[in-house]
Amino acid sequence: VATAGRLERTLRAAGTVVPDERRLVRAQSKISGWVERLDVNATGLYVKKGAPAMAIYSPALLSAQSDYLLARDAANRFAGSQLPEVRRGGQELLIAARRRLELLDVPENFIIELDRTRTPQRTVDLLVPANGFVSAKSVVLGQEVTPGMELYTVTDLSSVWVEAAFFESEARWLAVGQAATIRLPFDAGRSLAAKVSYLYPTLDAAARTLTARFELPNPGFALRPGMFVDVELGIDLGEGVLLPTSAVLDSGLRKTVFVETSPGRLEPRDVETGEASGGRIQIVRGVAAGERVAVRANFLLDAESRLGIAPAPAASDNVPAAGAADPHREHR
Repeated sequence: VATAGRLERTLRAAGTVVPDERRLVRAQSKISGWVERLDVNATGLYVKKGAPAMAIYSPALLSAQSDYLLARDAANRFAGSQLPEVRRGGQELLIAARRRLELLDVPENFIIELDRTRTPQRTVDLLVPANGFVSAKSVVLGQEVTPGMELYTVTDLSSVWVEAAFFESEARWLAVGQAATIRLPFDAGRSLAAKVSYLYPTLDAAARTLTARFELPNPGFALRPGMFVDVELGIDLGEGVLLPTSAVLDSGLRKTVFVETSPGRLEPRDVETGEASGGRIQIVRGVAAGERVAVRANFLLDAESRLGIAPAPAASDNVPAAGAADPHREHR
């Protein structure tokens, strides 16, 4: 019996865990100098924001410390002047010298200690800029660094991306914000809820796939970049008249079903179909809900309807002998 109902489909794709590109922080040198102590000394090390990364000796930093102390002393002397312009000039000079240290990534607590001791320090600690894992390191102890040189990269994995490739024919069902389920092959009992956060604007020309991105929180860092996951998206195909897919004969040019017109009698009927999923197919035109349709032996029914086989003749009819040709039978 053809029934009215809602058809749903599940899209499945293999996904790959990748780092969130917005959570990558690259530390670069802003000055020339030499590394005299290295705390970020291994790839894969977990570091925290504000922790010492390395101690660097730099003549430029040493000179900037001296200039700051001179500006501080001058500001103190000018503070007793009767002229507002002189007092303001002293303060502006001190602010500029302090700002120079800050722009060279000198930590705040180092400047406070410099104010207290009034003595320039040979080395300055550079701090880690973000929480995360050291995913790349290109500096070693004792190495000379130059402005613009990449020192190390920190990757925050507290949130990661999953990128999944869907077939070109499935692209029309994908949309930003669409709910999905992420399943972990290595942990069959665990699934994660996610949403499509971005659809890439280009298609993979070789694989004919479109890549969708999902954002996932990663407590405990269970999702590691490079892991494979299974992605499932539930698609609502809408309501309509539904039949088993086996009921439809598809010749390529036309689609036919056999509808019961009366007990024991079937008629072929051309139909227009929609989407198919889970062994069921939508009938857009040709069959109404409640009609009974043949779902098996359709090829036999099709052959009989095309050959036009007549009922068996009565006993009184003049029947040719067995094996004799029947001149009245139509051959196709």
